[in-house]
Amino acid sequence: MSQSRHERFKRLNVRWLSWGENAIHFFQTCGKDIDQLAAPGKISVKGCSPYECSYSYRLSRIDRSLRERVLSLSESLLSFPLGSTLNLLTGMLDPPSSSSRLAKLFALLRAGVVRLTGDPKSALNAPVFATRRDDGFPLHADLFLTERLFLIFDDVPQGPLGASLFLPMKTLLDLASQLHGMPPQVAGRLRHLVRNSAARDSFDEFYDLLYSEDHAWRDEMAAALKLVCSQIKLNRGEGYLINDRHWLHGRNPLHGAVSRSRFRRLVFGLRSLS
Repeated sequence: MSQSRHERFKRLNVRWLSWGENAIHFFQTCGKDIDQLAAPGKISVKGCSPYECSYSYRLSRIDRSLRERVLSLSESLLSFPLGSTLNLLTGMLDPPSSSSRLAKLFALLRAGVVRLTGDPKSALNAPVFATRRDDGFPLHADLFLTERLFLIFDDVPQGPLGASLFLPMKTLLDLASQLHGMPPQVAGRLRHLVRNSAARDSFDEFYDLLYSEDHAWRDEMAAALKLVCSQIKLNRGEGYLINDRHWLHGRNPLHGAVSRSRFRRLVFGLRSLS
């Protein structure tokens, strides 16, 4: 990473990360085994509607040595301390990693997290859909049932277009309480969605509260978010690992089509089952 890219995030709590020694060793020792795996199948995870589709493997059908290494990586991922840090990633597709290995690894990690937690809803490796036009994605929180978001960009164009957007959730909640047009009960609902354990996927409600044309505060909110957000173009092999309740994220528009390989994404974590 160049110093100029670091400087853009100097005012935020940011750190740059790449694969650790355990992950590099995993690719080195298991890369050929991963290459020989069939493409992961799609499954439907009950209780995660409307975003219940996920790629996954059956670990019981995976070679024992590979299965044990996947479980070890999954445990490390679950225990990695995120806190409120914006973890930006780099070098994630450098050898011995690759696009095909990463795609299969995320499906394996989904299965590994589920095996460790005993909870099918604790991890999703959702498909990414190709589009002929990418109009970007305003700042948002996914608000899946779990809090951790692991995303690595793959088939993305070089250049400044399609920059990623980030904003601390605290900043949004402070803005919501200050907007003249937003009723206090709406600001309170935003706080509730973010700070309480999710019993269901809450993306649609959260996004609607910010951006629906039916709301008088939409333009004021959009303008305020544009002023305070930070942006950086993340290229192939870069990405982020964040707590989705601590960070809003989004992206600027691209010109032209985007492929279904534009990024790999895993949402995961420990859920409160009470």
